[in-house]
Amino acid sequence: MRTSLLLRLRPRLVELTLAASVALGGCTGVLGADHAADEDGDADGPAACAASPLPLAHLTRDQYDRTVVDLLALDPGEARPSSGFPADDAVEGFSLGLTVSPLLVEKLQAAAEALAARALEHPERIVPCTTEDDACARAFVQAFGARAFRRPITAAEESALLDVYRAAREGGARPFLEGVGLVIEAALSSPQFLYHWPDDGGAAPGSVVALGDHELASRLSYFLWGTMPDDALFAAAAEGRLRTPEDVEAEARRMLEDPRARATTAAFFRELLGVDDIGAINRDPEAFPEFDAALARDLQASLEAFVDDAVWSGGTYDDLFLSRRAFMNARLASFYGVDGDLGDELTPVELDAGTRLGLLTQPALLAKLGKFDQSDPIRRGVFLREKILCQELAPPPANVEFNVPTPAAEPTRTTRERFAAHTSQPGCQGCHALIDPLGFALEGYDALGRYRATENGSPVDATGAIVGTEGADGPVDGGVELAERLASSVDGRACFVEHWFRYAVRRGGSEGDACALESLGDAFEEEGGDVRALLVRIVKSEAFRTRRVAEIAGDGGGEL
Repeated sequence: MRTSLLLRLRPRLVELTLAASVALGGCTGVLGADHAADEDGDADGPAACAASPLPLAHLTRDQYDRTVVDLLALDPGEARPSSGFPADDAVEGFSLGLTVSPLLVEKLQAAAEALAARALEHPERIVPCTTEDDACARAFVQAFGARAFRRPITAAEESALLDVYRAAREGGARPFLEGVGLVIEAALSSPQFLYHWPDDGGAAPGSVVALGDHELASRLSYFLWGTMPDDALFAAAAEGRLRTPEDVEAEARRMLEDPRARATTAAFFRELLGVDDIGAINRDPEAFPEFDAALARDLQASLEAFVDDAVWSGGTYDDLFLSRRAFMNARLASFYGVDGDLGDELTPVELDAGTRLGLLTQPALLAKLGKFDQSDPIRRGVFLREKILCQELAPPPANVEFNVPTPAAEPTRTTRERFAAHTSQPGCQGCHALIDPLGFALEGYDALGRYRATENGSPVDATGAIVGTEGADGPVDGGVELAERLASSVDGRACFVEHWFRYAVRRGGSEGDACALESLGDAFEEEGGDVRALLVRIVKSEAFRTRRVAEIAGDGGGEL
């Protein structure tokens, strides 16, 4: 059996597997280092302003799925092998692979075996020769190993992988491709594939180092594409063409022209907005009888189309937050009362300037922030504070009960009246003075994001206020005015920059980040809020191209 063979080979695979236990302890090491820290890595130089230790993290579920498709040349759209993996950790709102459970190990091993079998359905896509002999096996191990580990493999790693192949072929017991399949399975099970390995170049703890060529190539590809480097990026790393900000900019601009960059911006907004499962929205069938699963799926697609259009057709912060466009098909248009002769495909339409403006009034987002049977001004207010303004709210007191009556229990009162009565109780007022005025300004939209002027026969009161910001404070009336003010606020624009920075560096906050964020924010304003220019600025920054070597095992940089 394949499993028993791999178990028998385990002692010989120590180079590939034993490192996993070290990795889980938070240790950093040098595996396949390709160049030492350059002169810019001096801790007293400019890098010291922003560089921080990085957590030792494994591929997230999304990264795993995209990587195996590219590594094994699988057909796009095949089933996601990570669908049964445990959920990723969330750091600063974004996915990061920090936790390894017995269940994850079991799922990874099963996925490796299944993926190896799938790859061998079309071996010509990844095996560089057809002779089916030891020379061909060595060529495969060298080429595949370098791509799987995302750097040149060491002699010890090459020897270990070849031993897997030879054991399978011993005495001619198994055919050539079964030996190749076991090599694939072993590589996919190794920490060198599963982890974003650091490359400290032997630098002292606490010092700042430039990322190694291949480590930086991987960091670029996983930020901009969510997957492994392509051949051109591997070549740039091998030839030392990623050692200056200008080199990195050239590669980043090339990569942003690739469709995979659009998939990455979609993933960023799904995580930031928490809208990866709009299709699973559940609403009270008595209160919303016209809502069904098909409409929910349309909502998801509509929001993703809006974000893609704003970033890639418009390209600026204002396009994202001040656009009146929405994407509708006939079903969505009918549900939301939009006029037009539309079919089954999503089509851009201009919405009423008095009722909709930009991302914050998109129906899908407002629906996601609703409740089963009513709108949810508290959830909407918290979202705006934390995700749009980057203001952290304290958790509610443990002794406070917050059970808002349902519309059925108080049918004559509006949602605002029901919520206001409960947030006025002692112990709630401090935080809710920040939350409620924002959420109440969105009361012109029901639990499914439909615009409404009345509720239960009473006029909707959508007056609110913005407090605690720089340049945006004051009363507001309705979602459009709220969106305009938040979009123009200093805090909102700085928050947007910070979210992209966090998504790029994939670690918690650090004191050293302040100067990087200030520089990125200034450039963002100078460049007219250009989103793609911001991504280029981030990858050119010292904070992205360098890091501080951990002083102690498990120092992951920032609060995780």
